[in-house]
Amino acid sequence: MKPLEPFLLIIFGSAGNLSHCMLTPALFGLSVDVLGDLNYAILGVDCKKLNDEDFTESLEKGIVEKSGRTMKMGQLEAFKKHLYYFGGDVSKTDFFKELNARVVEIEHKLGLSNSVRIFYLAIPPTCILDTTKGLEASGLVNKKSRLIVEKPVGIDWLSSRQINQTIGNIFDEDRIYRMDHYLAKLGVQNLTQTRFSNPSFEYIWNSRAIDHVQITLSEKEGAGDRSLYYDKTGHLRDMAQNHMLQLLALVAMEPPQPNQPFDIKAEKLKVLKALRPITGKDVKTHVLRAQYTKGTIEGLDVLSYQDETSCRSIRETFVAMKVYIDNARWYGVPFYIKTGKRLPRRVAEIALHLKGNTHNAFVFRLQPDAYFSIELASMIPNNSPLTGNCLVGPVKLQTSDIMAAISPVYSYERLLLDVIQNDTSRFVGREEVETSWEWIEGVLEEWKKGADDLLFYKAGTSGPLEFEQFIQKDGRKWRHLH
Repeated sequence: MKPLEPFLLIIFGSAGNLSHCMLTPALFGLSVDVLGDLNYAILGVDCKKLNDEDFTESLEKGIVEKSGRTMKMGQLEAFKKHLYYFGGDVSKTDFFKELNARVVEIEHKLGLSNSVRIFYLAIPPTCILDTTKGLEASGLVNKKSRLIVEKPVGIDWLSSRQINQTIGNIFDEDRIYRMDHYLAKLGVQNLTQTRFSNPSFEYIWNSRAIDHVQITLSEKEGAGDRSLYYDKTGHLRDMAQNHMLQLLALVAMEPPQPNQPFDIKAEKLKVLKALRPITGKDVKTHVLRAQYTKGTIEGLDVLSYQDETSCRSIRETFVAMKVYIDNARWYGVPFYIKTGKRLPRRVAEIALHLKGNTHNAFVFRLQPDAYFSIELASMIPNNSPLTGNCLVGPVKLQTSDIMAAISPVYSYERLLLDVIQNDTSRFVGREEVETSWEWIEGVLEEWKKGADDLLFYKAGTSGPLEFEQFIQKDGRKWRHLH
């Protein structure tokens, strides 16, 4: 492991859900496993007026519940000593001047004056420009500073380009970390390790052997306390533009040069640039959007999206797409991607279905557990073994699911450690972001013309009725995940 430098991590949006449920529990995990006696501090920044003690206490519940660890005596108290807070209105003239004074005070107190300053923007994309400009104007940014930007970077191609241009003028590209936590999930690491460590896969990882690919990311949760943000964004922007396209690019990319972080980004970018455009009339045949109504999940009644947001919104909470990659390896192979909220269970999976039999597939489960399985068509007894008849069905050869017990915050632990070590390999490059937005805009532009194609589905179901037909018309079936 690379040597660790002392650092001050400054989290904007530290009172938000992401900070409470993911970032702080992940940082606690790092403090136990990696940071040890390293000199560091974490400064939370938000609009709430809190002192250090109140801020620290507000994070304790999330650490206990989300870290996935059995805490030993003294670990939590030791971690809390590294936590500080600054509250204020970012729109006020003196905000960044006062923040700078607070940073200098903490650094002087802890002997961190020559440390690395890491700025984490866990804030809406509309706030990124003003925040980064304020950081520069106040003198908070130095040559060693690093910047973490949460997805989505922008709300469309133009805004993403403006954000990238602004932060690129302030930070060097190798010190900008565009976060997509799916890239650090163990299941995703398992995919790249399995493929590139086994040369035999190269013979079948292409259109000669693969019939189609299914990428699924389903969530049980609704919009909830993110409803104000979510209704301005929608599921296509929130999930498909980043998570889904990044997973697609990782599956489809050419083998990168080993130990070359920027080569991984370059190979993903080639895939994104080869995506066949979906525009105009093709949107209705290649994209399905829907919104959940009231329903039942695990025996509990849940509200409709419109009841959660208290408005008659046309914002989509479910997206299915059929995507083609126009390159030599994947030409003619459809990639079906599906993602939505208020579905029966929380599951993420990538399945490459082989030609010849629908039961043959390579399956990479990403969450809630992480494993790789090979599903092969085989003769299995039917429900009446006395007749001697058999049916053709899938037999699974599956790796151990020992990773199932690992906490969901692990991916944030991994990525935060990468930032501390200045390793950008698991982050998203500027061109990747802008190319993804440019491709997605073909769909967004068509949707601006009206919402007559918006479908509805009951919460707790797998999607609208038309969802099954979306793939059946191609002679294929969706995988039913459990």
